[in-house]
Amino acid sequence: MPEPIEIATEHGPAVVFYDARSDPNNPGWVLRYHDGVQQVDTILDADEVDAHLDARDEALAVLAREGVKVLGG
Repeated sequence: MPEPIEIATEHGPAVVFYDARSDPNNPGWVLRYHDGVQQVDTILDADEVDAHLDARDEALAVLAREGVKVLGG
C-alpha cells in the first residue's frame, strides 16, 4: 500500500492516503484537509490518479480550487 502524503496548509497538514478498506470494491486516493471551518474528506478522481505523484498533484489542485493556501511550495 502506498505511503500517505502530507501537504502543509494554512489550516494544518492535509493528508493524501490510499484507502482500500472503506469500500473494498472501490479503493482509491482520499484527501483529508481542514478548510478553516471543518475537516473535509474528498475522494480524488480515479481517472486522474494513477500513481503516487498523480495523487499529490490532484490533491494540490483540489486545495487550490477550494482556496486553501499551501505552505512552502
